[in-house]
Amino acid sequence: IGSLFEEPGSNPLQRVMFCTTGFGLYLFGLLRWAYFSNYGKISFLTADWYQEHAYYRILQSSLADWTIPFHTNQVFHDSNRFMALPELVLSPQILLLSVVDSIGIFVLLHFLVLFTIGFAGCIAVQRRFELSTFSFVLFFGLFTFNGYITGHLSVGHTMWGGYFFLPFLFLVLVNIADGRHSDLSNAISLAFVFFFILLQGSIHVFAACSLYVCLFFLFNLRFVRVVLLALPAILVLNFFRLFPAAITFRGLDDPFLSGYPTILDVIRAFLVIERPSMEMIAGLSSALYWWEVDVFVGFIAFCFLVYFGVYRSWNQENARLRFSAFNLPNIVMAVLALNNIYAVIATLPIPFAGVERIPSRVLLLPVIALLMIATVRLDDALRDRLNLRSADLIALFC
Repeated sequence: IGSLFEEPGSNPLQRVMFCTTGFGLYLFGLLRWAYFSNYGKISFLTADWYQEHAYYRILQSSLADWTIPFHTNQVFHDSNRFMALPELVLSPQILLLSVVDSIGIFVLLHFLVLFTIGFAGCIAVQRRFELSTFSFVLFFGLFTFNGYITGHLSVGHTMWGGYFFLPFLFLVLVNIADGRHSDLSNAISLAFVFFFILLQGSIHVFAACSLYVCLFFLFNLRFVRVVLLALPAILVLNFFRLFPAAITFRGLDDPFLSGYPTILDVIRAFLVIERPSMEMIAGLSSALYWWEVDVFVGFIAFCFLVYFGVYRSWNQENARLRFSAFNLPNIVMAVLALNNIYAVIATLPIPFAGVERIPSRVLLLPVIALLMIATVRLDDALRDRLNLRSADLIALFC
């Protein structure tokens, strides 16, 4: 029992337990995502699946002909400039379309690749904070299977794959806050994380991350040198995606929708699982589907996030100091997800400022930040109690 809560490598049993658990979780994740995608037998007739099917068919045909589909005879978002679509997946796994005929099988493989990247991110978080086996399992489960990512992927938002790079984003920000590595090294790492996110077509995740990182540096001006180094690198690496999208979809007038109407709606999104439906959700907004607000983790995990991520972060001096750089960005991002507050940003005369017309989506960043912080806080609490006997540990967690 004690080995579940001990730091990595503290004894041979702990090492064996962590390696076995990690391998088992990876296999479990592969099976769950395969089941989630119905083993490749996907219906492309509802929500955004029909559009994703069209995207992948065009890419598949282009790979077969060794051509680049700059223009197509189909119009997406009022334009036939196909390669200008910022939500188009252009990551290396699209090469799988040249070896598999079924789009459903490709989506299955795409999900498994994304899960593998996310699992590597969870391992990186575990190594960075030396999490115990118990804490790692908790972080892995809540990051990989929460309602936000499963809800979006279930309705055909395969361009949300950049979500699985978020552990790497927060690790870079933690390194910046802790003064680990040089400013240039951190700036390059930050630029490449953004590059890989945008390769997945994750323009919405990209926009949310950009806003979060801007707030992170705005409230921590001592790190401004990093952003001055990172910004040119981000623009250069992503120029081939951002510039065509900026000139093609400039002036595109998509209606701005609402975020969470009230705090109670936010809490409900954490605690409630809704039946799959294409109907609008009454009581939230007449223009929102449930997957746009869903961040389900369950009651116990919600209490865990609130207690260890919020309460202990503000209630203990050492806790406030360790992740203090994240506190204000988290608060501001959570506020921007409410009602129409985000409209202030969406109307700014800045390229891509209005790309996010559903502000409830930006709650993703503070949720994942709180998950990381809460997991580290829990692990610290466990370390403080390692002097208890195994029987006391059993009593503590039962």
